[in-house]
Amino acid sequence: MGAGALSTVELLTIIVGSGNRAFPADAIARRLTAAYPGLRQLAGKPAADLLGLEGIGEATAARLAAALELGRRLQRERRERQPALSTPRAVWRHLALELRDRERERFLALCLNTRNELIREVVVSVGSLNASIVHPREVFKPALSCAAAGLVIAHNHPSGDPAPSREDREVTRAISEAGRILDVPLHDHVIIGADSYFSFKDSGLL
Repeated sequence: MGAGALSTVELLTIIVGSGNRAFPADAIARRLTAAYPGLRQLAGKPAADLLGLEGIGEATAARLAAALELGRRLQRERRERQPALSTPRAVWRHLALELRDRERERFLALCLNTRNELIREVVVSVGSLNASIVHPREVFKPALSCAAAGLVIAHNHPSGDPAPSREDREVTRAISEAGRILDVPLHDHVIIGADSYFSFKDSGLL
């Protein structure tokens, strides 16, 4: 039934492990919950403090401290929102340092959730942009695998000039059409230049 079906004592028993002859793992787990009735109280204790409880050695204290630290990190990750890429300028800020000084073109797919927050970033191709290299299936494969609600594509122009080429327009058209069929709309195609960007959406080309 999964870990969610276990009581706190049972979960602590698993973390404690084998225990010892005098204090089996479940007895140590019960001692822990008696000493610290709430997990927040337990989480606030350094490993050294746990050594004061009978049956808890350095290895057990370290395992408990590690498990509680993983829980804290999970909470931090949940609080840290992914960047919202609702505007081409936000896309530019997100990618400029990574792309604008590269000597070769890099084409990226930015998979977004319903709030336009980034959930996955994938490098689709490296090299000159054309329809044979950037095929819609390579763009939408990661988008579908992470259940993206929308997509932004972006690439850099090593020349520094973000004006779109004929190939840029063709690739954008093909990916936009595929997005309509797959119900994963293409929100924008942003070209990263040296000090500026070009947005297909803002320019009325998408």
